Amino acid sequence: MSEDATDPATAAFLAHRNLLFTVAYEMLGSAADSEDVLQETWLRWSRESFQHALQTGDPQGCSMYSPRTSS
Repeated sequence: MSEDATDPATAAFLAHRNLLFTVAYEMLGSAADSEDVLQETWLRWSRESFQHALQTGDPQGCSMYSPRTSS
């Protein structure tokens, strides 16, 4: 796998990162706290994406999980 290749679950998370940051920032009013939320969201997201991929073979199917995870 090349260095710039991204697995589908990571690509889906990165595609929603700006939305997640906005949701967290609107709730918390702090960029630092919002970044902390994104880190926690990524940990939960990667765990859920991995479980989803194992169960269905489709890691992109849980892309709408991310806003719910960060709020």
